Amino acid sequence: MQDSDRHGICVGYIAGIGDLMHAFGNYSQSQDVNVRAFSICGNASYGAMVQAFVDWAAANPQKWSENYLFGVAEALRVNWPCR
Repeated sequence: MQDSDRHGICVGYIAGIGDLMHAFGNYSQSQDVNVRAFSICGNASYGAMVQAFVDWAAANPQKWSENYLFGVAEALRVNWPCR
């Protein structure tokens, strides 16, 4: 599975959202801007981000019909919240 195109697309999608949310987290910390809904803090590998989403998806099948972006963002926020 990890050598498949689908896996690469999945990792790239989650990594892109994670990188953006991490940038928002850094910005909100330094600028006192309220962008918490779009922020994560701390350090997370792309593999950890993917696993967080996989775990979130398994625990939330009722949300599978929603846009992927919302699920990834929620999974990452739960695991790497900004305090």
